[in-house]
Amino acid sequence: MKEINQKGQALIFIALTFVVLGLFVGLAIDGGRAYLLKADLARKIDPAALAAAAKISAGLSAAQAAACNSAKMNGLDCTGLTVTQVTVNTPGGGSTTGIRISATATMSTGFMHLGRLIGCGSVCDSVTVAASAVAAPGGSVDLIMNLDDTASMQSSGWIGPAKNGANALVDAIVPASSSGSSTAKASLVPFRGCYSTSGSGSCENCQEYSAGAIVSLSNSNTTLHSGINALTGNGGSGTNLCEGLSEARVKLFDLNSRTNAQKFVVMLTDAASNRSTSASFSNCNGSSNDQLNLYAYKEAQDIKNGTNVGSTGQQAGQMVTIFVIFYGSSGPAPANCTPPSSSATSWSTTPLNLGRCIASSAAEMYFAPTPSDLQAAFAQIISRLPVRLVM
Repeated sequence: MKEINQKGQALIFIALTFVVLGLFVGLAIDGGRAYLLKADLARKIDPAALAAAAKISAGLSAAQAAACNSAKMNGLDCTGLTVTQVTVNTPGGGSTTGIRISATATMSTGFMHLGRLIGCGSVCDSVTVAASAVAAPGGSVDLIMNLDDTASMQSSGWIGPAKNGANALVDAIVPASSSGSSTAKASLVPFRGCYSTSGSGSCENCQEYSAGAIVSLSNSNTTLHSGINALTGNGGSGTNLCEGLSEARVKLFDLNSRTNAQKFVVMLTDAASNRSTSASFSNCNGSSNDQLNLYAYKEAQDIKNGTNVGSTGQQAGQMVTIFVIFYGSSGPAPANCTPPSSSATSWSTTPLNLGRCIASSAAEMYFAPTPSDLQAAFAQIISRLPVRLVM
């Protein structure tokens, strides 16, 4: 009888041991799930905080609406967001008004549910995680709108939505109410096959573009809208991304630019490099599309690194963020750029890899297969331009 009792006690201890082990396994698995849930929540509220900070000058209600719109795009319910104004310290000892966004998310547990066996009750049924982000206006901005204005943009009906997106971008960073006094400046650099200072002749049959179509960095809302609305999407063959980037680089670092401004380029195109057979491309003089790909890549690197900027008075050494929107194309983009070799004289690559290598990172490359996608891409870029995440 005594031996039977000992066996019974052993079975009880073994059963309890399995329960405890199960709880530890549950804690590890459900804890990992909770960590991933919190990381995902933080990833979704960061853009909402940036969008809200971009609108804080219009009041808390406008900031809350912007946060809600961004949250919905990322699958969050606006009712779960808390949006408040906070004071944020700025470099140099000053302060500015920023936005704090907080949110929570709840998940049902799996293994931790076994905790009910030892009496933890409903507390073991779910886990709630929280995340918050603070964003604030980021100061001066110099931005180049590097827009494809070739014939395919018109024939496919994309030039109108492209102009709408660019105009929305202008209104966001250079509002009409602050025209002439805004701390943000924008420039319009449309591109086709090449540029002609005379407006005709020197580019022969390529998609030439008069240098007069370029708008230098300006904080005049009217001037920038006039330049954008003049885009037509006309021309012959040829799309020279290198030439467009080259002109963007000149405007980004010219005498109208500022050393204290955050610098951005927004390139919108519906194609990769496409050489016109009769064009003279100056510093982007490629004899093949593969050479133009290489030259476009090198121009993008010069822009991002603030190097090789040219004439006296231009400001070098400033890092630049390049956004790329591929209109009419869907992703995803490669996670990483596969660059040409250092000794390459031409570069055979895919349009998606070229776009990824021009963009500052995968997060700065957008796809817009429809006009509504284009609007969403511009909205995401707008939310990131004049603001910064504080925490």
